[in-house]
Amino acid sequence: MIYGHLPEDPQWQLLEHPLTMKQYLMLPHIHGTFFELNLNIVSPVYTHKITLEPGQSYGEVLIATSTDGVGLSGSLRDKSDTKIEGGDFVYFDHDQNLWRCRFAPQKVGNHPILIFGDDILSSANVIGNDGKDGQEVVVFVA
Repeated sequence: MIYGHLPEDPQWQLLEHPLTMKQYLMLPHIHGTFFELNLNIVSPVYTHKITLEPGQSYGEVLIATSTDGVGLSGSLRDKSDTKIEGGDFVYFDHDQNLWRCRFAPQKVGNHPILIFGDDILSSANVIGNDGKDGQEVVVFVA
């Protein structure tokens, strides 16, 4: 569980390639639900920063899951933590078998990105675009 604690001795990190403190501080903020849903960040790796795609007006997070029935939603926020309407588009790419979470800020600067998830097979609610029915699983910055 490298996201919650970085052992000082690299051998106790139990990672194939141990992280430095600088690398650890760049990781996205992960919540327990992320692991409960068996999610895996495909891109970007080892960073909480999302940059715009070349030639596009959005940044993208790719998330894989090993189980069916997981639903994700997203929320792009401004500096005052207000949701930017139309600033997020999250969908499951059946061809690549992963979630594409796209975020399009309207202005230059840092914008908090929240990604919410839920087990929709065992939940009575479907996740709404605001994530109120899902639990926060990961936080990035665009």
